Amino acid sequence: MRRVLLTAFTTLWGATAQADPVTFDGRIGPYDIEAELTRDADGLVGRYRYAGRDTWLELAGEVFAQEVMTLSEQVDGETTGTFFLEVEGEQLEGYWVNETTEFAAQLSSSSASVASLLDPVTVPQVNSSVTGQYFVGSHWVNTMWAPNYEVAFNGGDVNVVRVSSDLIYVRFEFIVGPTYHFAFFEGFARQSDETTYIHDAVLEGSDEPCRLVFTFEEAALSIEDHDNGFACQFGMRAHANFDLIKVSDIAEFEER
Repeated sequence: MRRVLLTAFTTLWGATAQADPVTFDGRIGPYDIEAELTRDADGLVGRYRYAGRDTWLELAGEVFAQEVMTLSEQVDGETTGTFFLEVEGEQLEGYWVNETTEFAAQLSSSSASVASLLDPVTVPQVNSSVTGQYFVGSHWVNTMWAPNYEVAFNGGDVNVVRVSSDLIYVRFEFIVGPTYHFAFFEGFARQSDETTYIHDAVLEGSDEPCRLVFTFEEAALSIEDHDNGFACQFGMRAHANFDLIKVSDIAEFEER
């Protein structure tokens, strides 16, 4: 099944800290808690406490786009636990873990919007040419190796240059989780209709053709690999079936 991972292109936010924190009510396992979080130039800062307790535990963490945040619990300068939380509207859902214990965790905003803690969405200013850089990506909490939780990423970028009126040069690299296999490609694709370009060739070391279809429309790119990742020499569970948005009119090619 084609797995499409599409998220808004975001940039890191170096904003001034909020005057008022976002407050939350929630739970860690069977325990009720209340929390406060603020966005500053370095990430997230805040605190939380268990219901009925006066003592606050300090929090510090980071945000991954608009999707995930991690928060380290600090006591006397030592990390005593970590939250791994996915953003679900005005709620944060995930896990609290330390070296010996793990609990499900949930926080619900009881004041300002959770969006004020996240990276802001930006709209790239790009032209309609196929030449440029395209991006797709999403973060989530990877529980595959629980209790060793981590923030995972799926996606990557595609760089495209028009070589002639009907030919483009393409390079892409995607990472596909949760097992983190890579799909890498560089080569040419020839135009088949107004919006579509096709690469269809047998790569060195393969017996079957690697067929990739690139469709461009309204500053976006869709790729279809026809489930032939093996012929394209992708990693075992990797694929190139992604919908991407154009983020730059300039293609960037690193030395390899």
